Amino acid sequence: MSVSNKQQRVLIVEDNPELADLFAMWLSTTYHVDTAYKPEEALRKLDSSVDIILLDRQISNYSGPQVIQEVRDDRSHIRVAVITATEPEFDDYIVETEFDDYIVKPVSCEDLIEVTSDLVTREQYTELINNLHRLSKKKALLEERNSQTELDNSEEYRRTVNQLKSIRKHADRAVRDINDKKAFSELS
Repeated sequence: MSVSNKQQRVLIVEDNPELADLFAMWLSTTYHVDTAYKPEEALRKLDSSVDIILLDRQISNYSGPQVIQEVRDDRSHIRVAVITATEPEFDDYIVETEFDDYIVKPVSCEDLIEVTSDLVTREQYTELINNLHRLSKKKALLEERNSQTELDNSEEYRRTVNQLKSIRKHADRAVRDINDKKAFSELS
């Protein structure tokens, strides 16, 4: 599960080339970064290797929700952060658009790195939960279909139980990390 950040691919979708290139420069030491200055270009560059999109809210004649909807239709694993000069309001965009984070310009290097890192962490958390579910199902199936003696004598069962324990520890740590974030402090 531990994927290095350099393997993570970030696509920056911004119609201001200077700003897009600045964002790319900031992130390129940590992530594999690509830029798209037009939404059509961004959609062409989308493939299974893209992990994160940093998307200008209003790019060219396209709206952010159109791009995000196309991403969500076929590539639900991709995390999307909207980067915009528009302050969040109680509008349809905020309520109905399926973004993972929302950043108001001007954006500092530190802010961009933090948001990107958080999105990577969320993807790793999702992977942890999927593995936890998968192994829990395997363990339950083995327990349902085998006697306790058979389970006690099975190396495969012990390996499954040990993997499950390890993933639970990672998941617990991830939950603690998420709860330590300011936005979640009031939920704990």
